[in-house]
Amino acid sequence: MDPASGPDALAPPDWARRPAPREPGLAIPLAPSRLAPLEIDTEGEPVELPREKYRLEEPSAIAPAALRDGQRFLRGTLTHALLQHLPGLDSATWEGAANRFVRSRGAALSQRVRDSIVAETLALLRRSDFAPLFGPSSQAEVPIVAEIEVPGGKGRKLRLTGQIDRLVRLGHEVLIVDYKTNRPPPRRAEDVAEAYTLQLAAYRLAVRQIFQEVRVRAAVLWTDGPDIMEIPADLLDAQQARLFALETLNLDA
Repeated sequence: MDPASGPDALAPPDWARRPAPREPGLAIPLAPSRLAPLEIDTEGEPVELPREKYRLEEPSAIAPAALRDGQRFLRGTLTHALLQHLPGLDSATWEGAANRFVRSRGAALSQRVRDSIVAETLALLRRSDFAPLFGPSSQAEVPIVAEIEVPGGKGRKLRLTGQIDRLVRLGHEVLIVDYKTNRPPPRRAEDVAEAYTLQLAAYRLAVRQIFQEVRVRAAVLWTDGPDIMEIPADLLDAQQARLFALETLNLDA
């Protein structure tokens, strides 16, 4: 037998058995608690830590008591689910469907909190001025994966992954809507938690890669009110610059 045609001739090189090296880059899963650390209040809602208490590369640990009974962010999770699914149902069925869902999935919460979740959600959906946010030109829970070049083309690319609560096409504009259930909500855009504005700045970066010919805006929809608060472009621009300045590579959601 010709040695060149034996088994050894078919053996792959050593490098073929090794995992490919990871391409360096700054990957940012867009969870607010990882963009700027948050504590949890008694109803499972996030509360931003004072700036002097954290560093972005070392998120603060959450107190074990805040995680008991799986209540972390439960109010927000239930509200998000209702706002995702109820608009697709006949409005006459909203209240019954919402009560059944929250009773089933929110057993760890008090009846008062469950009733509050349903009441807030229905009040929001029944507002006629909010109707375009949930109409046929909108989409719920839009997954986002993007790779963004650093301004000037030098440095590592910014990789973003996340999920937009609501993406709305309004004529020649696109509106990013992020639901928040904080109680009470801030009255001014400049008082919105840094974690949230960083998140929206990152979403805007990603959406601009898709909708390059239209204006992209971003807003927070506060369920306590309810109220929609647009975040000014200059504030988002400042937070966008901070995204590229982040140095940590460990921002797991």
